[in-house]
Amino acid sequence: QLRTATRKAMEKGMEKGMEKGIQQGMKQGIEQGIEQGIEQGIQKTKIETACSLIKENIPFEIISRTTGYPIEYLQTFTQ
Repeated sequence: QLRTATRKAMEKGMEKGMEKGIQQGMKQGIEQGIEQGIEQGIQKTKIETACSLIKENIPFEIISRTTGYPIEYLQTFTQ
């Protein structure tokens, strides 16, 4: 009977631990997904801004300084 009680307690503890681990993993996954989405949005906005500035004939040097993108990369938007 002691073995049975011990085994049941261990099973219950493992079950609770797994549930907590799954919840924690899901929370971390959601947080990472949100962070990645924000970063992708920022990059998309920077590219759109760079393209708009190129269309306005702003020099690549200025666009490069303000966006942080290399001139060579910016020149690919005109092709």
